[in-house]
Amino acid sequence: MNDEKPAEDPFSVENLVDVPPGPLPAEPRRKIRGWPKGKPRTFKLPDPDVEFYGMTGGEGWNSRCADRCNPQQGCVITRKGGSGICAHPDKGALQAADMLVGTVVERFNRARKYLAHKRVDRH
Repeated sequence: MNDEKPAEDPFSVENLVDVPPGPLPAEPRRKIRGWPKGKPRTFKLPDPDVEFYGMTGGEGWNSRCADRCNPQQGCVITRKGGSGICAHPDKGALQAADMLVGTVVERFNRARKYLAHKRVDRH
């Protein structure tokens, strides 16, 4: 009758080839984060006796007043001789009345320089 062979099934057991087990593909390397173990962290701590210790700069919402500022005594910059209202250089600066007092303006300029140095030291 018909001498034709039936088409071979590519998924038959006879057509499967045993692949010898070899090395598995390497896993992707994990990124190492954090400070290296065993390496000491060295950094200079700010002097807490500095007039503006704790003051940070940045956007107004991201700035912190000095540690010595508080609601009872007022702002460090405008406390002596000024109004006592916050005069943080990045938050709103001096009020018009405080700009007339020389000692307050000098303290404000020192605070601006303090924050400028902190920005330089950070980068």
